[in-house]
Amino acid sequence: MLEHAVQAELAALIKIQLTESAETCGLLVDQCIALADCILDRRTSEPWPPTEKVIRVFATATVSGLENSGEKIAHTGPPAATSDAVYVYLARVVVGGEPATTVFPPGESVLLPAWTTAAMLVSLRPEGASTWQDHLQMIWDLETTDGVNYCALAAIGSRFRRR
Repeated sequence: MLEHAVQAELAALIKIQLTESAETCGLLVDQCIALADCILDRRTSEPWPPTEKVIRVFATATVSGLENSGEKIAHTGPPAATSDAVYVYLARVVVGGEPATTVFPPGESVLLPAWTTAAMLVSLRPEGASTWQDHLQMIWDLETTDGVNYCALAAIGSRFRRR
C-alpha cells in the first residue's frame, strides 16, 4: 500500500479500499499509524505526546518536503492531502488515538493515512536513509530494550484503540 502511495498510484489505493474487507483495511491503517507513530516518536526530542506546535511542524514538513524528493508522490495525493489534513491525522489519529474512520469521511479514512505515512517516509528521512525504503527498514528494525519490535507494539496499540 505504501509503495502505491509513493508511486502516486491512487487508483490502486482506491481499489484496495473498495475490494478489501473493513478488517483488512483497518489492519493496513493500523500499520500506517504505527509507522507514523514511530517517525514522530523518533524524530522529536519532546516528551510524548508531542505538542500541537510540534505536530504542526511535522505536518508542514511532511507536505513541503515532498517537493524536492524526486518521488511521484510529490505530484499527487488524495483530495484532502494538505498540511491541515496531515495535522488532523497526526494529532487526532496517531497521537490522540481516534479511529481514522471517525475522523475522516469514508473515501479518505484509508487513503489519507496511507498517503500521509508514505509522505512522512519520503519527506522525513533521517541521516543514513537514502531512500524511503531504507527509512522504512530502519523503522522495522527498531526494538525496545527487551527486544520487542517497536512498530509491532505501536500497531497493536492502534488496533486496541480502534476496538
